[in-house]
Amino acid sequence: MICFLLFIIFLNKKLNLQIFSIKINNYFICFMILKVLKKLLFILLLSVLKSHTYCQNSIFVNSQDSLLNKLIEIKLEANKEIYEKNYYSIQLFSGDFSNAEKIYLEFSSYFPNLKKTLTFETPNYKVRVGNFEKKIKANIKLEEIKKKYKSAFVLQPENL
Repeated sequence: MICFLLFIIFLNKKLNLQIFSIKINNYFICFMILKVLKKLLFILLLSVLKSHTYCQNSIFVNSQDSLLNKLIEIKLEANKEIYEKNYYSIQLFSGDFSNAEKIYLEFSSYFPNLKKTLTFETPNYKVRVGNFEKKIKANIKLEEIKKKYKSAFVLQPENL
């Protein structure tokens, strides 16, 4: 206890700390109100914690088998084919080539960000737009397209 009091007195002289001493049961209890002591304890704590931290110093080289790369490519291609068979599309036109081409080019100026296709299915040319995974997204876009193309409609995946 005496060492503690001497330490407090030493700190008081060196750091100009504010100390309150109260005599209770023949003991002196010292209360310090200071921010400096908190900072010293914080720095001490950080230095202790810093000594126990570790860093990665090694370099990790990821090497894959060429067979695994081929398998991944096959899987991606299969998923792409499944997706393309199961999307919703909006059909704008079905008829002769000149009108289909006209609508195809005209649509590009109104909706440049949508994927569009001009296909031939005997005996008609068809203009279809979009690849929508969900029908609700196709219907939302259909409402927007119907303002310009009144006969547009959503095609189900099994009808493509």
